Amino acid sequence: MPLPGQVAAGKLEGPVRITLRFPDFVSIYGEPLVSTGRSGAGDLVYVTYLGPGLVRFGHDCWNYGPAETAAVSFNPLEEQTVDVDMGSLRPGQSASADGRTLFQLRFNGRLMASTYRPFHASEPVDVAYGFNAIGASTASASFSGPEFRTRPIPPFGPPALAAGAGPMRLTVRFPTAKTGAREPLLATGRAGAADTVYVVYLDDTHVSFGYSHSGAGALESAPVAVDYGFAHEVTVAMGSLYPRGRGDVRIACDGDQVLEAAAPADPAPGGQIAVGANPYGAPVCEASFTGVLTLAEQSPSF
Repeated sequence: MPLPGQVAAGKLEGPVRITLRFPDFVSIYGEPLVSTGRSGAGDLVYVTYLGPGLVRFGHDCWNYGPAETAAVSFNPLEEQTVDVDMGSLRPGQSASADGRTLFQLRFNGRLMASTYRPFHASEPVDVAYGFNAIGASTASASFSGPEFRTRPIPPFGPPALAAGAGPMRLTVRFPTAKTGAREPLLATGRAGAADTVYVVYLDDTHVSFGYSHSGAGALESAPVAVDYGFAHEVTVAMGSLYPRGRGDVRIACDGDQVLEAAAPADPAPGGQIAVGANPYGAPVCEASFTGVLTLAEQSPSF
């Protein structure tokens, strides 16, 4: 157990910024950043050291397991910032109807995760920084770096997306043990007039990608080989992402085009775009994506 002075006081509520310096790399292991709740009903945000100047981040929800970001490099000689927002940092907040709420993490200003995750409700007294108070197996007991301090920050807000600004590139880590499930990646529009791109988990090594336009049925790709242990880049181009609309949909995975077809689309006025969620009720997939999905960029070209 760390001494009391080694554990940052857990009096913050809402999104938090952690300013820190990581310890020197000695081996691959995890350390805690934010712990909420209690053993058996808690959540842990942690960092895993992969090599000198290389880490990835994770969220571990008791009884639901962890989800992790892609690896990211940093300068070990510099101070780093990690911004975290999740349901258990907001006292009294309940999860969404399907038991999940938005989890977001930024590292040095870069959005590393924006995805819907389960969480356990927590009170401020049950929040600890730099200490694994719930005893999760994904990290050691306490953070060992030479610097660790916290302060509250404003809510992240949704990822900065713009209807009509061009194709979307997403970095995706697919969840495991979901064979047969269908989950949303990107949705635009409104209820009754929506366009939805989704993924279907076919087996332990294959997925397919689909596109649904309200009232017009769905299109799906042939099976695509993927490694569930690694992040994949998924690029989506569809009519609602272009200023004047287009009459086709194109989806690529890791640079290979997997679906291209003529397809109608509805306009998405006012930036009505949802990443990793199905807020408009498309019947082709579930309510939210359960892996880790990070917006990479939106650009004028595919």
